[in-house]
Amino acid sequence: MNYFRINTEGGEHNPDSNIVEAGYPFIWGGRISNSESPATTSVLNQLSDINIGDIIVAGRSSCMKFIGEVILKPRFVKCTENSGYNDDNYYFEEAEDNIESLFQDKDFEDVIVVPVKWLWFGEENTNSQGQGTMCRIRQEDIINSINQKINKYNNNKMETQITNLLLANHNIILTGAPGTGKTFLAKKIAKKIIEVKTIEDLEKSEQYDFVQFHPSYDYTDFVEGLRPTEPDENGNIGFELKNGIFKEFCKKASVRKTSNFDDIYGQFIEEVSQNSIDFETPIQKRKFNVKIGKMKGCWAIPQTEKATEMSITKEMIRAYVENGEIKDWKPYTTGIGDYIKGKYKLDSKEITNKDKKYVFIIDEINRGEISKIFGELFFSIDPSYRGIKGKTKTQYSNMHPDEEKFYIPENVYIIGTMNDIDRSVESFDFAMRRRFTWKEITAKYSQKMFDKEDGTAEIWKTEAVKKMNAINEVIYKDKENHIEGLNASYHIGSAYFKNYLSKGDDDDFKNLWELRIEPLLKEYLRGMPNIEEDLEVLQEAYFS
Repeated sequence: MNYFRINTEGGEHNPDSNIVEAGYPFIWGGRISNSESPATTSVLNQLSDINIGDIIVAGRSSCMKFIGEVILKPRFVKCTENSGYNDDNYYFEEAEDNIESLFQDKDFEDVIVVPVKWLWFGEENTNSQGQGTMCRIRQEDIINSINQKINKYNNNKMETQITNLLLANHNIILTGAPGTGKTFLAKKIAKKIIEVKTIEDLEKSEQYDFVQFHPSYDYTDFVEGLRPTEPDENGNIGFELKNGIFKEFCKKASVRKTSNFDDIYGQFIEEVSQNSIDFETPIQKRKFNVKIGKMKGCWAIPQTEKATEMSITKEMIRAYVENGEIKDWKPYTTGIGDYIKGKYKLDSKEITNKDKKYVFIIDEINRGEISKIFGELFFSIDPSYRGIKGKTKTQYSNMHPDEEKFYIPENVYIIGTMNDIDRSVESFDFAMRRRFTWKEITAKYSQKMFDKEDGTAEIWKTEAVKKMNAINEVIYKDKENHIEGLNASYHIGSAYFKNYLSKGDDDDFKNLWELRIEPLLKEYLRGMPNIEEDLEVLQEAYFS
């Protein structure tokens, strides 16, 4: 791949930001004067050197404005009255494939075009040493800067494509070989949709949640079910109906509550600080006192000889007062909460959350027994039945006072991940398959994780890519060239390299083979007739 700079002063034929951002093909055009001057000859010679896949940098002097990938060989085109260089539609007559024909009976006043797909736009000084209409870029620092921008574009392109698929279909499953970064990519897409900047911000956001399925996971974990309560003062344990992680998430996505709790809690703190108040537990009617801590939290102190202090935080009290939810220390939380509800007036209302998007990630979705986990939600999860029209009774609806029905809000987006080679893939429910859009994340694409956020590459990237491509081509290149019994689902993903390499020296790659890759390949080949021979071929490819 070669790099060229084309000098352009701007004008109607240059791409605008919208075209570049979308990555649409665009034709760069330029006139060459009707002469056989050295300058003209130099430009024509350089144009003949440009091939498909080369990189074109367009700009003025040392200013880089656009970067594009050549999609067709440069060509001569004949302008007519209804077409040509200044036409808004950028339409040209059929072009000559051979640029060298320009030297033979051609009018140099017509147009030469370099068809490119634009990858980046902006404005950056490059300190390029080349001058004139066109020159070859050979400076390593400039080429590195160009590659950083292209890498960032390519990474963002896949993310944007998957994001648009998810927004259009509500449910998507990222599938592929192990180690291809599916879970990491799912989180990046979630960040993009709910508009947060870091993974830490994502984890804290109420618009996001994450669960990993496993064989023991069931409906009571996911939707709702009976859960044991904390022992009461006599040590008795009961059961209560509790929402599972997904139902609770959908409730948050549907509506959010606002109230004057902060105001009345402030009044309560002031009252307790100034007066001695006897509180009591709701069942046993045991007396206790409340002390206010430095952070405006409460300490419940039983009126007993031991008088052990128990922390009752503001959020624990809020959960009980606003939602009837008891998080800890039930007798004391309810005692304080009932006092507040009886003494102060709580004003609350529900506000729809339609303007916010919520993302729920199900990692290794195929490892759970799908029909057992989702139950009747097979109906509600269908993109065409999102919202109120997809209401359905849950298995425990008779335990709700009004036999409430459950639905999945339209602003909930689900991302599932799965490894293609897991045995459980074959048993993945077909009815559920139809409700998801599927996107394969290949081992080749996963090499994007060798680039940092700023587009620069890890120091060991080149060697890692060589070894990874070599070994994956042995595993499966095409129908005629592969290890018997294996296919592309058995490719080695980039995570196996990225999570182990630090400096990329020989010891790192040797240890990586011995400790990570070789054991994995032995598992792949277990029970196959030519395991020793196949392993030797794979090892030779890796170390060649």
